[in-house]
Amino acid sequence: MKKIIFFLAIILAINFISAENCTSEWVCTDWSECISSSQIRSCIDANSCDTVIGKPSETQVCSGCNPNWQCSEWNPSPCPKDLTQTRTCIDMNNCASNLGRPFENQTCEYQRDFMWLFYLIAISILLLILLVIWIVYHFAKPSQQRTFIKEKTLQKL
Repeated sequence: MKKIIFFLAIILAINFISAENCTSEWVCTDWSECISSSQIRSCIDANSCDTVIGKPSETQVCSGCNPNWQCSEWNPSPCPKDLTQTRTCIDMNNCASNLGRPFENQTCEYQRDFMWLFYLIAISILLLILLVIWIVYHFAKPSQQRTFIKEKTLQKL
């Protein structure tokens, strides 16, 4: 029996000494969304020291409103010559706070529209093709007529 008591005393002493030498390393999750003016998170001791001393808080009071910004598209699109685009951002939660409000103005890079040049080139090519067809038809026709007239003249002789 003395051996059992002695053995238990040694085990308790070892646990007591190891608990004193253990340094907690608390790892916590991110805070949850603010619900009913409260946020929660979980914290665990990475070293498993079996103590709550120094454990960070797992609940906190928060303001009841977190802005939820929704923004329209940048306008005008494409970028105008004045190099400025705007948009409207609205807090869907109506928090009456500008916390985290996105920018509503930006500078942009103006890009010229050369589509008119494409149409000009396409029309020019089409007119050139029509001119070539007309020239070929116009000059080919008289030679065919001359050949036809020569043939008729030869037939009469």
